[in-house]
This record gives sequence, structure tokens and C-alpha cells, in this order.
Amino acid sequence: MILCSNPLAQYNAHKAEIDEAIRRVLDKGWYILGEETKAFESEFAEYIGVSNGIGVGSGYHQTNKSNYFCSSLWTIGRYGAYSGYC
Repeated sequence: MILCSNPLAQYNAHKAEIDEAIRRVLDKGWYILGEETKAFESEFAEYIGVSNGIGVGSGYHQTNKSNYFCSSLWTIGRYGAYSGYC
């Protein structure tokens, strides 16, 4: 079995770290942006070998997802950034 295909196994493998991160967010009451988001962006950028990272929403709530996707790409490109969707 591939570990990533089993969310429970993946959660259990990292349970303490995940629970601690959730606790930090809930204790601070800052669910969008904030220190945890900044830390994630920095750590993920370092992990993939780039100088900066910006977390954005998936756009799922948009009524026209293609427009959201294109506007996101335009904004990223406008400022000379690299878009890496993963």
C-alpha cells in the first residue's frame, strides 16, 4: 500500500506534529494567514528550492474556476514569479 493513499496511516505517522500545529492555530484563533501561514510558506519554499512561497486558496469556492485560475496565473506572472501548482 502506498502511504499517501491511506490518510489514516499518514495522519498516525505524523500525529503529534499535526495535532500540535492544529492546537497552535486554534489557541491563537487566527485561521487564515498569520504566523502559521508565513511559516508554511517559508518552509515549503525552502523545501522546493525557491526563495519565496505564497500560499493561495484552491479557488474551489469560485463560480468560474477557469477565470480564477487564469487570474491567479496572471497575477503571479505580472510580478515575475514562478507558478508551481502541486
